[in-house]
Amino acid sequence: MSGSYVSEQVCNANYLVENISNTPNIKVIANTDVISCSGSTVLENITIKNTKTGEEKTVPAKALFIYIGTKPGTGWLNDIVLKDKKGFIITGSELMKDKTFHTFWKLDREPFLPETSVPGIFASGDVRFGALAGSSSAVGEGALAIRFVRKYLEEM
Repeated sequence: MSGSYVSEQVCNANYLVENISNTPNIKVIANTDVISCSGSTVLENITIKNTKTGEEKTVPAKALFIYIGTKPGTGWLNDIVLKDKKGFIITGSELMKDKTFHTFWKLDREPFLPETSVPGIFASGDVRFGALAGSSSAVGEGALAIRFVRKYLEEM
């Protein structure tokens, strides 16, 4: 199954890139692994390794921010549930916007907010299309998904 969706997560991430690029005291270092962090009571140094050259160096640092990106880890799902082009799982009312909705949705009710194209399979957090990114949002969505799992099970 496939639909034509643009991920809000990807669109919203662009402002982060612009803000970071325009901040003089932030240095983005690509192709780099963090080998170790050190300091007596707070972070003072980071040892990094260039993944292309193998060069290691220790640099002073007061903070370290690791951003793993906006790629959802949904490849293992293959085509079990409907996803957008980027791999974000389509849920709830967004499913009904897909042209093929009536070919895969056979229930007499609309999908629950976190419900995928397969009734009874729910998604929450950063993998869900249109979800707010971040761990606190994911926790809230997880709690919401549990509520709807219970509701789904009551229907059976």
